[in-house]
Amino acid sequence: MRKLAVILHADVAGSTALVQRNEALAHERIRDAFHRFSASIKAYGGTTRERRGDALVAEFSRASDAVCAALHFQQSNTDHNARLDDGIAPAIRVGIALGEEIFADDTVTGAGVVLAQRLEQLAQSGGVVIQAAASETVPRRMPFEYQSLGEQNVKGFDQPVRAFSVSVRSGESVPAPESPRPAARASSQRLWISGAVATLVVAIAGVLGWWQPWRPQVEPARIEHKAFPLPDKPSLVVLPFDNLSDDPQQEYFAVGFTEDMITDLSKLSDLLVIARHSSFAYKDKAMDVRAIARELGVRHVLEGSVRRVGDRLRLNAQLIDADTGSHVWAQRFDRPLSDILTVQDEIRHEIVTALDVKLSEGEQARFWRKSSTKPEVYDLFIRARQRRNSFTPEGVDEAIRLAEQAVALDPTFAGGWLALGHALNIAAFQGWTDSPDEALDRAIEAAERAIELDPSLGEAHTLLGMVVMKRAEYERALRELEEGVALTPNSAQSVMLLGTFLPGYGRPREALEMVERAFRLDPSPPSWYFDPLAYAHFALGNHADAVTAVSECITRIPDYLWCRVLATMIHMAAGEEGPARAQAQEVLRINPDFSSTNARRQVAMAEQREREIALLRQAGLPE
Repeated sequence: MRKLAVILHADVAGSTALVQRNEALAHERIRDAFHRFSASIKAYGGTTRERRGDALVAEFSRASDAVCAALHFQQSNTDHNARLDDGIAPAIRVGIALGEEIFADDTVTGAGVVLAQRLEQLAQSGGVVIQAAASETVPRRMPFEYQSLGEQNVKGFDQPVRAFSVSVRSGESVPAPESPRPAARASSQRLWISGAVATLVVAIAGVLGWWQPWRPQVEPARIEHKAFPLPDKPSLVVLPFDNLSDDPQQEYFAVGFTEDMITDLSKLSDLLVIARHSSFAYKDKAMDVRAIARELGVRHVLEGSVRRVGDRLRLNAQLIDADTGSHVWAQRFDRPLSDILTVQDEIRHEIVTALDVKLSEGEQARFWRKSSTKPEVYDLFIRARQRRNSFTPEGVDEAIRLAEQAVALDPTFAGGWLALGHALNIAAFQGWTDSPDEALDRAIEAAERAIELDPSLGEAHTLLGMVVMKRAEYERALRELEEGVALTPNSAQSVMLLGTFLPGYGRPREALEMVERAFRLDPSPPSWYFDPLAYAHFALGNHADAVTAVSECITRIPDYLWCRVLATMIHMAAGEEGPARAQAQEVLRINPDFSSTNARRQVAMAEQREREIALLRQAGLPE
């Protein structure tokens, strides 16, 4: 039988000298060392395949598990040997590689085993050496540091192998498994109790593959522990791809790649995709993918790494079933940088196929659309988006400049116009420009141009709806906001913005449904989400719920004007004049030039708009 796996090979450094000193005692202590090593291997989800004399062979589903097991054992073995005073203290060398293994006649062989053995021979006594390809699947957020050994010519391999010595960073420790490993067998049972589903999964043995998730394996996720129940359709979180480039300034490229994957997958109605804000909350956090899945209420996790080297792109991606910890799909790409969009298409295709996501005819057309084929334009686009997300005057100004360069180089690239429109809208809304009206006009033109180039670009429809709302074009605004949600049903921001404005159209019940849907898509939401949640409850007359939501918003962002305005209305409507006037004073503190009429201009229904203006005036705010 042949299969691909992460393979660990270990042997005893200087075993001959140990045996010559005291053969019986040396063999006893070597057996004891490998017995303890096997316990570490099992704890981290690996399987010891062979122990032969002074060597050990084990396999893992994930390189991170192999590194954790090796370093955990090396630390404990060093402490163990320090207590021996007779000089017979077996020190172990470890090599870790990705490759093929072959089972025959109760032995394990294959190129992967041989490569792991060759790497182990490069290790110092008590050290661990890992193949570069394996190290690239271990995220940099894990507490390991790597020392390059360069490209090594190893016996039996035609091409040099790049290798690293790996150790635990100073002052940190090896991540422990979340729970002890049960026996290596798998069973699962689904129980329906009072209409709620709970999945009990016991002891899932690792299904081996070429690239696997990189955190220590733990007990499979249990649905009853999730913050949200699993939806009745495929569900996914795209974790931030790690930047493995030598230049830390290339971080924006990894971020941009991740955001694009989230945006494109959000177009599919048959797939629940967690929003960027919640996904990036786990950036640089050493958490098991199953713990993340429990918190977000999803079944699958996509993660990987990006290395940009000159005009080459090296990318690892893996799709993990968070209930079992096994990989569903994994692949490594080594392509020209100009193929970045093709790589994105291939990954999306693999995800849709693996999860059996059903695409309507319209979704197929939207999903496989092509963007600019110029790498420099794509680079400007993702840099503009990242600078816009900084939400500072300097960042937004730079985002405008970068987006202008993108559309100048490729006027047919809808994404460049979208990035420009977003940045101009923020500049106008925040007053970060000397000509807000001109910036709004340009934002409308950019959004319209993006839609003209790509009518399926849901985010552009949402942007256009939001901007023309500021021009009091109520019918057009609603039409564009609803189109944005129809085209990107998993975009938490598009869904939330529609929910923000629906109360002003006399549709508070639908607004609350939209807001709650956005919270499901973004379980760790931006703080401003609590504003439309409070507004929907206020419009429904649920004053207690409205106060709870708006208070949460104020606690999170005390100087957010619109939460203070809404709090003023809510308290006044509930007959709480004292708290209403106190909030009104906070409104004037934040904006001394506040106008009640201008503030409620984006309420479509005239009767409701006048009611809200009256509540603000009763609390002491100027008309």
